[in-house]
Amino acid sequence: MSATEGITSANWYVVVAGLPAPSEPLTLAGGITLVPLKDHLSVFDLASAGAVGFQQWAVIEGIAAACTSEIESALDAAVSPGYDTLNRAWFASALLVLRGFSAHIAPACSSYSWSVIAGHRTRTAPLFQEQLQEEGVDAAVNRPKHDLPQFKGGILDVHLSILVHDARRTDAVNAGDAAWIRQHFDTFDHLAANSQAFRFALESAYD
Repeated sequence: MSATEGITSANWYVVVAGLPAPSEPLTLAGGITLVPLKDHLSVFDLASAGAVGFQQWAVIEGIAAACTSEIESALDAAVSPGYDTLNRAWFASALLVLRGFSAHIAPACSSYSWSVIAGHRTRTAPLFQEQLQEEGVDAAVNRPKHDLPQFKGGILDVHLSILVHDARRTDAVNAGDAAWIRQHFDTFDHLAANSQAFRFALESAYD
């Protein structure tokens, strides 16, 4: 997660691709929640994020349709010893792999929810038409009133291919999975923060 190294001043929202979305938000650990996106993430939504600062949005263009949920990591839940806010989201993703959801990746992070980005073009289409009528094409295209907030975040983890176990899970993450992660999160977090061997094993299992 070096793309945002040193930026730990806010909550982080890590979009997740290839993971069947839960039917409702699931608490995975203190300050860590798996949340289904409210709308589909389209290429046009990503381009809108690109217009406000997401410079690498095209990197995940090909997997936009597979991005159906996000991991929210709260700043005030990051404690020492242990991971910082953004890496706690990675850690939750790693535990999902250990739980059997090995076909997912967490490719990008944002300082605000991906549900704000997903569906943005559809939601703001009437506003675009209104500005088009009132101010003309130049203003509607080049000075839109419906821009997303300034984007802070970036690309985290994008693989060209994934080594997936034949027994990978294809069902949605459920309350039992969330309970398993909550049970083990703090122990794994402490071990990974204090043991290079354990962290290497965890990274190997994830990557």
